[in-house]
Amino acid sequence: MTNKKYYCSIRRLIKSPDKNQEGLNMKFNKILSISNEEIKTNKRPGFTLVEMIIVVTILGILASVAIVKYGKVESNAKKNIDYTNASNIASAAIIAMSEGIPSSQITVNNLVTKGYLNSEPKPQSIDAEGFVIETNDDGKNITVKAGENIMYPKPETKIDNSVKE
Repeated sequence: MTNKKYYCSIRRLIKSPDKNQEGLNMKFNKILSISNEEIKTNKRPGFTLVEMIIVVTILGILASVAIVKYGKVESNAKKNIDYTNASNIASAAIIAMSEGIPSSQITVNNLVTKGYLNSEPKPQSIDAEGFVIETNDDGKNITVKAGENIMYPKPETKIDNSVKE
Protein backbone atom coordinates (compact mmCIF):
# COMPACT_ATOMS: atom_id res chain seq x y z
CA MET A 1 0.00 0.00 0.00
CA THR A 2 2.89 2.37 0.74
CA ASN A 3 4.40 1.77 -2.72
CA LYS A 4 1.10 2.78 -4.31
CA LYS A 5 1.05 5.93 -2.19
CA TYR A 6 4.51 6.98 -3.33
CA TYR A 7 3.79 6.03 -6.93
CA CYS A 8 0.77 8.35 -6.92
CA SER A 9 2.82 11.16 -5.35
CA ILE A 10 5.54 10.79 -7.98
CA ARG A 11 2.94 10.79 -10.75
CA ARG A 12 1.43 14.01 -9.38
CA LEU A 13 4.85 15.64 -9.34
CA ILE A 14 5.54 14.71 -12.94
CA LYS A 15 2.14 15.98 -14.08
CA SER A 16 2.33 19.15 -11.97
CA PRO A 17 2.42 22.47 -13.81
CA ASP A 18 5.75 23.25 -12.12
CA LYS A 19 8.12 23.64 -15.07
CA ASN A 20 11.10 24.30 -12.87
CA GLN A 21 13.22 21.17 -13.27
CA GLU A 22 15.23 21.93 -10.16
CA GLY A 23 12.10 22.19 -7.96
CA LEU A 24 10.78 19.00 -9.50
CA ASN A 25 14.04 17.17 -8.74
CA MET A 26 14.00 18.38 -5.12
CA LYS A 27 10.46 17.12 -4.56
CA PHE A 28 11.21 13.82 -6.27
CA ASN A 29 14.38 13.30 -4.20
CA LYS A 30 12.47 14.12 -1.00
CA ILE A 31 9.89 11.40 -1.76
CA LEU A 32 12.56 8.84 -2.60
CA SER A 33 14.66 9.66 0.48
CA ILE A 34 11.95 8.51 2.90
CA SER A 35 13.27 5.33 4.45
CA ASN A 36 11.31 2.24 5.44
CA GLU A 37 11.79 3.11 9.11
CA GLU A 38 10.02 6.44 8.62
CA ILE A 39 7.18 4.69 6.84
CA LYS A 40 6.77 2.20 9.71
CA THR A 41 6.64 4.99 12.31
CA ASN A 42 3.55 6.42 10.65
CA LYS A 43 1.51 3.38 11.75
CA ARG A 44 -0.68 3.97 14.78
CA PRO A 45 -0.51 1.35 17.53
CA GLY A 46 -3.69 -0.59 18.35
CA PHE A 47 -5.96 -3.35 17.21
CA THR A 48 -7.98 -3.55 14.03
CA LEU A 49 -11.74 -3.89 14.08
CA VAL A 50 -11.53 -7.50 12.86
CA GLU A 51 -9.19 -8.43 15.72
CA MET A 52 -11.52 -6.84 18.25
CA ILE A 53 -14.56 -8.69 16.83
CA ILE A 54 -12.69 -12.01 17.01
CA VAL A 55 -11.72 -11.41 20.65
CA VAL A 56 -15.28 -10.43 21.64
CA THR A 57 -16.67 -13.51 19.87
CA ILE A 58 -14.24 -15.85 21.64
CA LEU A 59 -15.06 -14.26 25.01
CA GLY A 60 -18.78 -14.71 24.33
CA ILE A 61 -18.33 -18.39 23.53
CA LEU A 62 -16.27 -18.96 26.68
CA ALA A 63 -18.84 -17.14 28.81
CA SER A 64 -21.72 -19.22 27.45
CA VAL A 65 -19.85 -22.47 28.16
CA ALA A 66 -19.06 -21.31 31.71
CA ILE A 67 -22.71 -20.38 32.38
CA VAL A 68 -23.95 -23.79 31.24
CA LYS A 69 -21.38 -25.60 33.40
CA TYR A 70 -22.17 -23.41 36.41
CA GLY A 71 -25.87 -24.27 36.11
CA LYS A 72 -25.08 -27.99 36.25
CA VAL A 73 -22.79 -27.53 39.25
CA GLU A 74 -25.45 -25.58 41.11
CA SER A 75 -28.10 -28.23 40.38
CA ASN A 76 -25.81 -31.05 41.58
CA ALA A 77 -24.96 -29.12 44.74
CA LYS A 78 -28.64 -28.68 45.61
CA LYS A 79 -29.27 -32.41 45.12
CA ASN A 80 -26.34 -33.25 47.36
CA ILE A 81 -27.65 -30.88 50.05
CA ASP A 82 -30.98 -32.71 49.96
CA TYR A 83 -29.29 -36.12 50.24
CA THR A 84 -27.25 -34.89 53.22
CA ASN A 85 -30.31 -33.42 54.95
CA ALA A 86 -32.24 -36.65 54.39
CA SER A 87 -29.34 -38.64 55.84
CA ASN A 88 -29.31 -36.39 58.93
CA ILE A 89 -33.07 -36.83 59.34
CA ALA A 90 -32.73 -40.61 59.07
CA SER A 91 -29.90 -40.61 61.66
CA ALA A 92 -32.04 -38.53 64.04
CA ALA A 93 -34.98 -40.92 63.51
CA ILE A 94 -32.79 -43.95 64.27
CA ILE A 95 -31.54 -42.30 67.48
CA ALA A 96 -35.10 -41.39 68.49
CA MET A 97 -36.33 -44.97 67.92
CA SER A 98 -33.38 -46.36 69.87
CA GLU A 99 -34.46 -44.17 72.80
CA GLY A 100 -37.94 -45.72 72.76
CA ILE A 101 -40.03 -43.35 70.62
CA PRO A 102 -42.47 -45.42 68.52
CA SER A 103 -41.95 -45.34 64.76
CA SER A 104 -45.52 -44.06 64.28
CA GLN A 105 -44.55 -40.82 66.10
CA ILE A 106 -41.39 -40.20 64.09
CA THR A 107 -41.91 -37.10 61.95
CA VAL A 108 -39.52 -34.30 61.07
CA ASN A 109 -41.53 -31.85 63.20
CA ASN A 110 -41.43 -34.20 66.23
CA LEU A 111 -37.67 -34.69 65.79
CA VAL A 112 -37.23 -30.90 65.92
CA THR A 113 -39.48 -30.39 68.97
CA LYS A 114 -37.78 -33.23 70.89
CA GLY A 115 -34.31 -31.87 70.13
CA TYR A 116 -33.03 -34.52 67.71
CA LEU A 117 -32.76 -31.89 64.95
CA ASN A 118 -31.93 -28.18 65.34
CA SER A 119 -34.32 -27.04 62.62
CA GLU A 120 -36.58 -28.45 59.94
CA PRO A 121 -34.66 -28.61 56.65
CA LYS A 122 -36.41 -27.71 53.39
CA PRO A 123 -35.70 -29.45 50.08
CA GLN A 124 -33.51 -27.38 47.75
CA SER A 125 -33.52 -29.33 44.50
CA ILE A 126 -37.27 -29.83 44.08
CA ASP A 127 -40.46 -28.01 44.99
CA ALA A 128 -41.76 -29.85 48.01
CA GLU A 129 -43.11 -28.68 51.35
CA GLY A 130 -40.65 -30.74 53.37
CA PHE A 131 -39.15 -34.12 54.03
CA VAL A 132 -41.36 -37.08 54.99
CA ILE A 133 -40.14 -40.03 57.05
CA GLU A 134 -41.55 -43.48 56.32
CA THR A 135 -40.76 -46.54 58.44
CA ASN A 136 -41.92 -50.11 58.35
CA ASP A 137 -43.64 -51.62 61.40
CA ASP A 138 -40.51 -52.92 63.08
CA GLY A 139 -38.65 -49.60 62.45
CA LYS A 140 -35.66 -51.20 60.80
CA ASN A 141 -36.13 -49.70 57.36
CA ILE A 142 -36.33 -45.91 57.22
CA THR A 143 -37.06 -44.00 54.04
CA VAL A 144 -36.90 -40.21 53.74
CA LYS A 145 -38.73 -38.61 50.82
CA ALA A 146 -38.97 -35.10 49.42
CA GLY A 147 -42.13 -35.00 47.36
CA GLU A 148 -42.08 -38.22 45.36
CA ASN A 149 -38.29 -38.51 45.32
CA ILE A 150 -36.55 -40.91 47.68
CA MET A 151 -33.65 -39.08 49.28
CA TYR A 152 -32.62 -41.67 51.88
CA PRO A 153 -31.33 -44.23 51.30
CA LYS A 154 -29.66 -42.51 48.38
CA PRO A 155 -30.49 -44.28 45.11
CA GLU A 156 -27.42 -45.91 43.65
CA THR A 157 -26.30 -44.69 40.27
CA LYS A 158 -25.15 -47.31 37.83
CA ILE A 159 -21.71 -46.80 36.35
CA ASP A 160 -21.15 -48.21 32.88
CA ASN A 161 -17.67 -49.72 32.90
CA SER A 162 -18.05 -51.54 29.62
CA VAL A 163 -15.54 -50.70 26.92
CA LYS A 164 -16.98 -49.93 23.50
CA GLU A 165 -14.87 -50.89 20.53
